[in-house]
Amino acid sequence: MAEVTVSEIAAPRLTQIAAWPDALAEAGSAVAALAGVEAAPGPGLSATGPGGTLLRVEPLKWWWLHDGTAAPDGLAVVDLSAARVHVALSGPGARDVLARLVPLDVDGMAEGAVASTLSHHTSVTLWRAPEAWRLIVPRSYAADYRAMIDATAATVRVGS
Repeated sequence: MAEVTVSEIAAPRLTQIAAWPDALAEAGSAVAALAGVEAAPGPGLSATGPGGTLLRVEPLKWWWLHDGTAAPDGLAVVDLSAARVHVALSGPGARDVLARLVPLDVDGMAEGAVASTLSHHTSVTLWRAPEAWRLIVPRSYAADYRAMIDATAATVRVGS
Protein backbone atom coordinates (compact mmCIF):
# COMPACT_ATOMS: atom_id res chain seq x y z
CA MET A 1 0.00 0.00 0.00
CA ALA A 2 1.20 3.51 -0.82
CA GLU A 3 2.40 5.56 2.11
CA VAL A 4 0.05 8.49 1.73
CA THR A 5 -1.95 10.60 4.13
CA VAL A 6 -5.29 11.84 2.85
CA SER A 7 -7.04 14.56 4.79
CA GLU A 8 -9.84 17.01 4.21
CA ILE A 9 -8.71 20.53 4.96
CA ALA A 10 -10.86 23.04 6.77
CA ALA A 11 -10.17 25.46 3.97
CA PRO A 12 -10.21 29.20 4.08
CA ARG A 13 -12.72 31.14 2.00
CA LEU A 14 -12.45 30.58 -1.74
CA THR A 15 -13.29 33.53 -3.97
CA GLN A 16 -13.13 33.41 -7.75
CA ILE A 17 -12.09 36.64 -9.44
CA ALA A 18 -12.43 36.95 -13.20
CA ALA A 19 -11.38 39.57 -15.70
CA TRP A 20 -12.07 40.43 -19.31
CA PRO A 21 -8.98 40.28 -21.55
CA ASP A 22 -8.80 44.08 -21.87
CA ALA A 23 -8.91 44.49 -18.06
CA LEU A 24 -6.54 41.65 -17.15
CA ALA A 25 -3.61 43.84 -16.09
CA GLU A 26 -5.82 46.04 -13.90
CA ALA A 27 -7.51 43.01 -12.31
CA GLY A 28 -4.10 41.39 -11.80
CA SER A 29 -2.91 44.43 -9.85
CA ALA A 30 -6.07 44.35 -7.75
CA VAL A 31 -5.79 40.66 -6.86
CA ALA A 32 -2.09 41.02 -6.09
CA ALA A 33 -2.98 43.77 -3.63
CA LEU A 34 -5.65 41.54 -2.04
CA ALA A 35 -3.16 38.78 -1.33
CA GLY A 36 -0.32 41.16 -0.51
CA VAL A 37 1.99 39.86 -3.22
CA GLU A 38 4.16 41.81 -5.64
CA ALA A 39 2.40 40.54 -8.75
CA ALA A 40 -0.52 38.28 -9.58
CA PRO A 41 0.58 34.79 -10.61
CA GLY A 42 0.55 33.82 -14.26
CA PRO A 43 -1.47 30.89 -15.63
CA GLY A 44 -0.72 27.63 -13.82
CA LEU A 45 1.02 29.34 -10.90
CA SER A 46 0.25 30.45 -7.36
CA ALA A 47 1.43 33.21 -5.05
CA THR A 48 1.05 33.51 -1.28
CA GLY A 49 1.20 36.67 0.79
CA PRO A 50 -0.14 37.99 4.09
CA GLY A 51 -3.61 38.42 2.55
CA GLY A 52 -3.94 34.85 1.29
CA THR A 53 -3.02 32.67 -1.67
CA LEU A 54 -3.83 33.29 -5.32
CA LEU A 55 -4.19 30.35 -7.69
CA ARG A 56 -4.32 31.17 -11.41
CA VAL A 57 -6.79 28.48 -12.44
CA GLU A 58 -7.55 29.79 -15.93
CA PRO A 59 -6.09 32.47 -18.20
CA LEU A 60 -8.71 35.01 -17.05
CA LYS A 61 -9.44 33.70 -13.51
CA TRP A 62 -7.81 33.56 -10.14
CA TRP A 63 -8.96 31.72 -7.06
CA TRP A 64 -8.19 33.59 -3.85
CA LEU A 65 -7.87 31.51 -0.66
CA HIS A 66 -8.25 33.92 2.25
CA ASP A 67 -9.54 34.55 5.75
CA GLY A 68 -12.81 36.22 4.80
CA THR A 69 -11.76 39.69 3.75
CA ALA A 70 -14.14 41.15 1.17
CA ALA A 71 -12.93 41.81 -2.36
CA PRO A 72 -13.12 45.43 -3.45
CA ASP A 73 -15.84 46.67 -5.77
CA GLY A 74 -15.16 46.63 -9.49
CA LEU A 75 -14.03 43.01 -9.73
CA ALA A 76 -16.09 40.09 -11.07
CA VAL A 77 -16.29 38.04 -7.87
CA VAL A 78 -17.99 34.74 -6.99
CA ASP A 79 -17.77 33.10 -3.55
CA LEU A 80 -17.02 29.39 -4.10
CA SER A 81 -16.37 28.54 -0.45
CA ALA A 82 -19.43 26.31 -0.02
CA ALA A 83 -19.03 24.74 -3.46
CA ARG A 84 -15.58 23.16 -3.10
CA VAL A 85 -13.82 20.75 -0.75
CA HIS A 86 -10.06 20.80 -0.21
CA VAL A 87 -8.25 17.47 0.13
CA ALA A 88 -4.55 17.17 0.93
CA LEU A 89 -2.36 14.25 -0.15
CA SER A 90 1.04 13.96 1.48
CA GLY A 91 3.67 11.34 2.13
CA PRO A 92 6.01 9.34 -0.09
CA GLY A 93 3.14 7.72 -1.99
CA ALA A 94 1.20 10.90 -2.82
CA ARG A 95 2.87 11.33 -6.22
CA ASP A 96 2.16 7.72 -7.19
CA VAL A 97 -1.50 7.99 -6.21
CA LEU A 98 -1.90 11.26 -8.12
CA ALA A 99 -0.24 9.78 -11.19
CA ARG A 100 -3.12 7.30 -11.36
CA LEU A 101 -5.85 9.86 -10.71
CA VAL A 102 -5.03 12.81 -12.96
CA PRO A 103 -3.93 12.91 -16.62
CA LEU A 104 -1.01 15.21 -15.86
CA ASP A 105 2.73 14.90 -15.50
CA VAL A 106 2.74 15.40 -11.75
CA ASP A 107 6.53 14.98 -11.67
CA GLY A 108 6.77 18.11 -13.81
CA MET A 109 4.75 20.22 -11.37
CA ALA A 110 7.01 22.37 -9.23
CA GLU A 111 5.93 23.64 -5.84
CA GLY A 112 3.35 26.36 -6.39
CA ALA A 113 2.09 24.95 -9.70
CA VAL A 114 -1.66 24.87 -10.34
CA ALA A 115 -3.61 22.84 -12.91
CA SER A 116 -7.30 22.53 -13.67
CA THR A 117 -8.09 19.09 -15.04
CA LEU A 118 -10.52 16.21 -15.03
CA SER A 119 -10.13 13.12 -12.91
CA HIS A 120 -12.55 10.27 -13.50
CA HIS A 121 -15.18 12.66 -14.90
CA THR A 122 -14.79 15.09 -12.00
CA SER A 123 -13.33 18.57 -12.35
CA VAL A 124 -10.31 18.93 -10.09
CA THR A 125 -7.97 21.80 -9.40
CA LEU A 126 -4.58 20.45 -8.38
CA TRP A 127 -2.21 22.71 -6.46
CA ARG A 128 1.23 21.66 -5.35
CA ALA A 129 1.17 23.52 -2.06
CA PRO A 130 4.28 23.70 0.13
CA GLU A 131 3.00 21.14 2.66
CA ALA A 132 1.10 18.72 0.40
CA TRP A 133 -0.63 18.18 -2.90
CA ARG A 134 -4.00 19.93 -2.64
CA LEU A 135 -7.00 18.82 -4.68
CA ILE A 136 -9.96 21.15 -4.80
CA VAL A 137 -13.07 19.29 -5.93
CA PRO A 138 -16.77 20.15 -6.21
CA ARG A 139 -18.52 19.44 -2.91
CA SER A 140 -21.18 17.30 -4.61
CA TYR A 141 -18.47 14.83 -5.75
CA ALA A 142 -16.23 15.01 -2.68
CA ALA A 143 -17.35 11.86 -0.86
CA ASP A 144 -17.10 9.66 -3.96
CA TYR A 145 -13.81 11.24 -4.97
CA ARG A 146 -12.38 10.70 -1.50
CA ALA A 147 -13.39 7.01 -1.69
CA MET A 148 -11.61 6.76 -5.04
CA ILE A 149 -8.46 8.33 -3.57
CA ASP A 150 -8.52 5.88 -0.66
CA ALA A 151 -9.06 2.89 -2.99
CA THR A 152 -6.22 4.03 -5.24
CA ALA A 153 -3.90 4.54 -2.28
CA ALA A 154 -4.69 1.01 -1.07
CA THR A 155 -3.52 -0.54 -4.35
CA VAL A 156 -0.52 1.58 -5.30
CA ARG A 157 3.02 0.57 -4.44
CA VAL A 158 5.44 3.48 -4.03
CA GLY A 159 7.58 3.85 -7.13
CA SER A 160 5.39 1.56 -9.26
